[in-house]
Amino acid sequence: MRTLNFIFCFIFSLTLFISTTAFADDLEPAPKQRKTNRDHRLNKEWYIRHQLVGVGPVPDISSQAFSLGYMVDPDTILAIEYFGGDQPFFPGWFSRRRSRSYRGVGGNIQHFANTTFFLKGGLNYYQINVEEQSNYYGSDYDYGFKGTAGSASFAIGNQWQIFRDGVLSCEWVGINLPIASFVDSEYTSTTSTSTTLKKDLEASQQRYLKDVGLIFAKLAFGYSW
Repeated sequence: MRTLNFIFCFIFSLTLFISTTAFADDLEPAPKQRKTNRDHRLNKEWYIRHQLVGVGPVPDISSQAFSLGYMVDPDTILAIEYFGGDQPFFPGWFSRRRSRSYRGVGGNIQHFANTTFFLKGGLNYYQINVEEQSNYYGSDYDYGFKGTAGSASFAIGNQWQIFRDGVLSCEWVGINLPIASFVDSEYTSTTSTSTTLKKDLEASQQRYLKDVGLIFAKLAFGYSW
């Protein structure tokens, strides 16, 4: 009999302890969850951003850009952009008195696949000026051209909200696909009809106006509100 009483008291005490603990847990407030980057975008409508370094849409040249974006929702941004560049991304690329510069405008849509990772697609219009000294003929045989191109570009990257209103983003990699291009003017500084010199000029036009270009490492900072 004593054994049965002991078992009964033990079960009753254990049940009371579990019930009391569960009730106390219900009274405790749930731990506050840390806000995600998407949460910080919820009440934002606009952002401005300055791209400091990177390559694209024109190959080889380090680009800079200013963009203004409208946040359709926390996962979608529509933006317009002014971009350009005139310096090589890697020092030494523009030896032989090479000069490359371009300016352009574009529009793009940026969609977030999760809180920070995004897919980006856009259309660009830009003008480029190229001048170069030929290795084959010395300083008297320079050539160059001015051209115009329209392209579509696609990239992937990440964007973070820093200190709630700040923006840090990087387009890691992408491609630029020329749609249409025109040579507005071209020249050589000699009347020579050298086939090699003409091929150099055509190769330069092909690379900067018609070839698919690589986009990478476009780092930008900005502000959202």
